[in-house]
Order: sequence, then structure tokens, then C-alpha cells
Amino acid sequence: ISTDFKPYACKVCGLRTMYRQNLAAHMRRHKGRKPFLCGECGYRAYHKFRLVEHMRTHTGEKPFKCDQCDYKTAYKVDLVAHLKKHAGEEPYRCKICDYTTYRKPDIKKHTMRCHADTKRYVCDECGFKTSYALNLSRHRQLHKKDEPFMCDECGYKARDKHQLDEHMRTHTGEKSFRCNECGYKTSYKRSVVRHMKKHASQKPYRWELYECQSQQNADIEKHMINHAGVKLYKCEECDYSTARKPDFTRHRRCHTGERPYSCQECDYKAKHKFHLVKHMR
Repeated sequence: ISTDFKPYACKVCGLRTMYRQNLAAHMRRHKGRKPFLCGECGYRAYHKFRLVEHMRTHTGEKPFKCDQCDYKTAYKVDLVAHLKKHAGEEPYRCKICDYTTYRKPDIKKHTMRCHADTKRYVCDECGFKTSYALNLSRHRQLHKKDEPFMCDECGYKARDKHQLDEHMRTHTGEKSFRCNECGYKTSYKRSVVRHMKKHASQKPYRWELYECQSQQNADIEKHMINHAGVKLYKCEECDYSTARKPDFTRHRRCHTGERPYSCQECDYKAKHKFHLVKHMR
């Protein structure tokens, strides 16, 4: 099969692929869906292989080994980059200056650090500017989309009626979404959800969006997850945070070293129940 034949295209950014399952996995990124969950710390991934990679941070497994030195890593991409170092290769080059590196992620870090204000890729239709050619390519796809809904006031075009209705509030001044905590009003649902997160961080168990109330902390927690994914539980020893208390309890064991699950046949102890189940097999 020719690698040039890529019949499946993303309607959001224009990415093309040979396989339908690859497109389905890619679309999860646009929708924000992360169905693969780590039972240890609550980490979520778009792809199963990313979860498999992540689990090595808990197990300490480093299956990829350099045959020229003692270097080991949990990730194949890191081994490939490491081998290029042995070979003296630096195949990745900055498009703005002479910087080169043997690791692809370093190019992005370098660009953000040294050329954050350099936006040399410009859209000839609207003047949009970006530092990356890929971003410009994706942006241009927006101009190619069919946008049949037009605003009579200013000529704005929308892909669907919902988007046009939302835009029209900028002309009418209509503010349908209100915060019951302080009276804040806005034209957009996403804005009031974002606003309510501020109240949630100040008063962890109060949430009155859409006049929904509960006397139970557990009910409030579930309700907040449904509305905005507010993360009430924050680790004081690292940057980890989560919306779910069980996930936070599991995470804390990484710091405390607590192993509450004991094998009845030997001295083995585990931080997590599924590790004990695996051991008992």
C-alpha cells in the first residue's frame, strides 16, 4: 500500500491518515476524550499505548537498552534520540536560527524559549500569525470550510446556527448565563463555568450553578465534575490535583510509601489493590 494514500481526513484540522482507527484516535484529542485511565494516580490518556508507557513511571520498568553503554529508558523514542547522540547526529534544526539537536522535543522547547515573539508564518487571507508552519496549515483549513450562516450585522460567517446565535449576542448584548453566587452575567456558557471555578476554589463545597444544591460533600464533588471538572484535591508535595478523593488517596501513597494491601501467604505488601491481585496470581 502506498503511504501517500491517506483517505481519512480530520474535519477539524485537516490531518490525513491511512487508517480509520488512527483517525478515531486523533479525533479524541479534539473532543478532549481520554478513555484510558491509570488505576494508580488518575492519569488519563487518549491512546492505550500512552497509558502503557505511563505505567512504567510506577513500575520503574525500562525495557529499552542502549547496546553501546549502560543507558536504559522506559520510552523507545528516548532510546532512538540517545543513539543519535552516540552517532554524533543532530538532525533536528530550528527553522529560525542555527540551533540543532538530536531530540525532536528540544526544538519546540527552544522555539518557545528563544523565539516566542517570532511569528513569521502569516495567513494571506486574514493576517493570522504563528511561529509554526503546521499551525498556519491548520488555520488555513478554517478558511476552506463551508460556512453558510452569515451575520447580517457584520458579515461574520459561522459553520452552524448555534455558532451564529452565540455570535449574535455580541451585537444584542444578551447575557443569558448568570452566576448565582455573585450576580456575574455573560453571553457564553463556557465563561460562566470558568468563572464559577474561582468560587469553587474559595469555597470548596459550594456550587450553585443552575441552582443545583446538595448538603453532602460527595454529591457536590460529583456535581462539580459534571459541570466543570473542578479539582478540589491538591497534593501539597507536588503539582498533582484531582476531582476525585479516591484518586487523591492513591496518589498520596507515592509520597508516604504506605502499602495497605498485604499478601496472606508471604510478606509482600502493595500500595494498590490491583498490584496485590496481580501478585496473588
